[in-house]
Amino acid sequence: MALYFQEFGETDSPAAPLVIVHGLFGSSVNWRAMARKLAEKRKVYTVDMRNHGKSPHMDIMSYEAMAMDLVRFMDSAGLKQADIVGHSMGGKASMVAALLYPEHVKSLAVLDIAPVTYTHSYSEMLNAMLAVDMTKCSSRSQVESKLKKGIPDDSTRLFIMQNVLAADGELTWRLNLPVLIEYMDDIIGFPAALVEARQYEGKVAMIYGKNSDYVKASAGPVVRDYFPESEFISVEDAGHWIHVDQPEYLLELLQNHLN
Repeated sequence: MALYFQEFGETDSPAAPLVIVHGLFGSSVNWRAMARKLAEKRKVYTVDMRNHGKSPHMDIMSYEAMAMDLVRFMDSAGLKQADIVGHSMGGKASMVAALLYPEHVKSLAVLDIAPVTYTHSYSEMLNAMLAVDMTKCSSRSQVESKLKKGIPDDSTRLFIMQNVLAADGELTWRLNLPVLIEYMDDIIGFPAALVEARQYEGKVAMIYGKNSDYVKASAGPVVRDYFPESEFISVEDAGHWIHVDQPEYLLELLQNHLN
């Protein structure tokens, strides 16, 4: 199984390549603008995780599988080692990859997520998507209209709408909704047993939104157990989607981290 990816920048750069990993319901498209700016001094890759974007639909959605996907992508792209930036679900997958395959990861930047189990539920959004009968929708606007009841927030709904695919005169979801629902407990969880007693000793930036509740002070000891060289960085006026709320400041933070 090969992940879909986009690449940016010059292959001749002496800097280590960078791999950017999106979050749940996202895709490589969400990170295109940031990737282009980061690619001024290095090669940058953005990937679509399994069951997202243009990557294949698979029956398994565990972090063990996602971490292996990232390593296999790096191998296929000829990347012996790379810096990795991961947001939310992609941050967890990146952390697991660093813990299981540390020789592949030069450094890690984790955006607004911790290696813990969460109680956040995405069932309302998933149910809203499942409730849309795509065979009865002839336009994207019709799909969005049907999503309004289950996803009333405009920005969240527009984000979800990026997953509507128009092909051969039909509308479908890019997301593998049944598998995401089946594995939701795994996605909001963290495979502690899989990475028990493991440490990644490289540089780690834990960047979190000040207005988000995903990274709490109580997560500090857990993070440092896995990542002893981790640094916590708070971003003012930012929620869970730091790259949307504070793109320029995040760019500055990532450039400083990578350099």
